[in-house]
Amino acid sequence: MKVSVVIPTFGKPNLLENCLYTLRKYHDINFEIVVHDDGSDEADSIAEVAKKYGAKFYRSETNKGYGANVNSGISCTCGEYVFVVNSDIKFTENLLGPMLEAMKKDDKIAVCGCRLMYPDGRIQHAGIFKSNEDFGHFSHGHDAEKSPTAFVNKYLLCVTGAIHGVNRKYWDGNKYPEKFFVANEDTKYCVDAWNNGWRVFYVGTNSAIHLEGGTRGATIEEKMAKNEKWTLLEEIGLSLWQQELEKYDWNELYSRQFNANREMGNTDNSIVIERTAALGDVIYTTGCIYEMKRRYPDLNVFVKTLIPGVFQNNPDVVDAHYAALSMSGRICSLDDAYEKRPDMGIIEAYAEVMGLDKEKCKPVMYCDAADEMSLMCKFDYKREKYIVVHPGFGWKNKTLPRLTWEMIVYELAKVFKVVVVGRAADHRIRCKNNVIDLFGVLNIQEMYVLIKNARYFVGNDSGILAVCQCTDTPGSAIFTCAKPEHIICKDTIQAIVPPGLECLGCLKRQKPPVHYCECPENKDYECIRRLTYKFILGEIDKKLGK
Repeated sequence: MKVSVVIPTFGKPNLLENCLYTLRKYHDINFEIVVHDDGSDEADSIAEVAKKYGAKFYRSETNKGYGANVNSGISCTCGEYVFVVNSDIKFTENLLGPMLEAMKKDDKIAVCGCRLMYPDGRIQHAGIFKSNEDFGHFSHGHDAEKSPTAFVNKYLLCVTGAIHGVNRKYWDGNKYPEKFFVANEDTKYCVDAWNNGWRVFYVGTNSAIHLEGGTRGATIEEKMAKNEKWTLLEEIGLSLWQQELEKYDWNELYSRQFNANREMGNTDNSIVIERTAALGDVIYTTGCIYEMKRRYPDLNVFVKTLIPGVFQNNPDVVDAHYAALSMSGRICSLDDAYEKRPDMGIIEAYAEVMGLDKEKCKPVMYCDAADEMSLMCKFDYKREKYIVVHPGFGWKNKTLPRLTWEMIVYELAKVFKVVVVGRAADHRIRCKNNVIDLFGVLNIQEMYVLIKNARYFVGNDSGILAVCQCTDTPGSAIFTCAKPEHIICKDTIQAIVPPGLECLGCLKRQKPPVHYCECPENKDYECIRRLTYKFILGEIDKKLGK
């Protein structure tokens, strides 16, 4: 079996010398070695080092970028398996042997990577994961003894391009992307492999030292100082890559990775549910998690989110934080699940992605005695009945004028104690009689306790409405750009919509993914203007009673 090694260089003959020396020192296999320089000024010195270690030397006349350099190098080889090794790799053991054996065991593996270490013994790379519109390295910078999962062989979404093996059959039909020039070629190449029905494997049992950034002509110190040239090139490459992210079905790719690991008996029976923000969007995941745990009681659920407080006291969730990851378990991304399906309700969209019955996915939140006591220190919610009002001043296409809300609160406060809630940065309601101002003083759990014990809730389409729908408290919610049936999941909630306006629910008619729209039908927010305080109070009276 013919095996080749390609070392793409951009000058730095001292790095190449070290790489070739340690490659020969720790490997007895008769590799074909090709060094391909990307048009650097040190090509003659590179050629001398290559000749010294029995490697073939080729060069480009101009600097074409990393992807083009790798493709040119591989085209000069004839191996069935080709290892791409950057010149800033220092071998400390026989690494290519175990990587080759892994690829030979599974002919579906297109790319095989490995664990990389810093010279000081910290982990530099243990696989790559997707994080919203960027990618990160598992265990990056961690001490080895604190990262046991980095030492396990497994299928991963991506591995780094610093050193990896490529199945020639895959490369013949799928060349490295060349438009990025530098950075992001490796992640795209791996993602495309999964997308094309191939696999990506990671060898954690063996490793090499990576002098990060050396091959590019930038030292570690220069990179840490944000070397202007390379930083600009990386930003351009990242921008180009981010423009392509939406074309992939990430949940399908995660499932393929999970199933590949399951075939080799390498799963941890965990799932990471990913919904980064905003508050309401995160809250609506709780019902899906609840139903999933009823179906699969032994499943360990983690949630990757910027709003972990939503899952406090939740018995179905092991942990919730922004860094929640799973190296071999299943990952289910709900980021943009609703935004990419504007013709669906938010819970319906989540349920479709997770394969659940939407009717069984009502949102839930939990509180304990500490949450109740914490609220009591701010407002004695047990003393009398009250109504919670949330004006919600954060969204222009949902926000009523301040005066409208003040008139609503003023009229309600003639009959009920009114507790007004919102962000600290929101406009204060200037009504004082029979009104309690709790703007900016409640956490999510306290908000849940407050609304759970309220007589009624009044607000707009917001995260606080989602909190209300985790309770049995009835309420009225004002809708403009979103269709009420896409958000409301409880019969106890009344939808208030502007009368006689055909353009309501305009989010539904936008090109997905839909995050926000500036009154797209040139109505100048007529929906907001039609919602007078008298009309809103009349609708509330129908539900609440005078």
